[in-house]
Amino acid sequence: MNRGRTFQRWNIHLTFRVQLMLLCILFAVGVVLGWRLYGNIAQQSSQQLQEYLTDYSELMACTKAAPASLLSALFLYFRYPLLIFIFGFSALGVFLIPLLCMTEGFFLSFAVTSFVASMGRNGVLLALAALGVRCLFTLPCILFLAMWAMNAARQLGKRGTLGGRKSRAIYEPIYFLRFGACVLILLLGVVLEVTFVPRLFQAALTVIS
Repeated sequence: MNRGRTFQRWNIHLTFRVQLMLLCILFAVGVVLGWRLYGNIAQQSSQQLQEYLTDYSELMACTKAAPASLLSALFLYFRYPLLIFIFGFSALGVFLIPLLCMTEGFFLSFAVTSFVASMGRNGVLLALAALGVRCLFTLPCILFLAMWAMNAARQLGKRGTLGGRKSRAIYEPIYFLRFGACVLILLLGVVLEVTFVPRLFQAALTVIS
């Protein structure tokens, strides 16, 4: 009996490790794709991208605009975690959740590459100021929720449609508590995004000017 439980726990740990490795690999693939796509676009519209980033920098530097960005901050912080949580209630989540992680890597890489390519070395500091706090909060939550949601989606695919005692065993209270904990963490990130990040970005502009 103990051997059976030990084997089951070992199998769960192995599954989570494989899922984490898969998610990290797909995130890295998204990063590479974002970098490569920017290289193709920059040859045709580098001037437009540079003007956009300049306008973005001026907007971020204006701390008075911070309260108005609350809704956009909520969207940026919760879009992927919320979608991952929802996809965990469908067997298709096994495919959709990794795709979301790759999409996150793509857009993050594209944004960072845009800063660096348009502003040179200074772009690294500006990208860190603009995106660093968000990544610090969102990426761990995304990976954490993705592992559990993928596991739930995989079990749901094996046991059948949502509903009944079998599916209830998948979505125990701890499943929702994990999501609630991530919500609290992300809300803290949103607060910092609208209060601290504009000042941080302004300080970065002061350093490079």
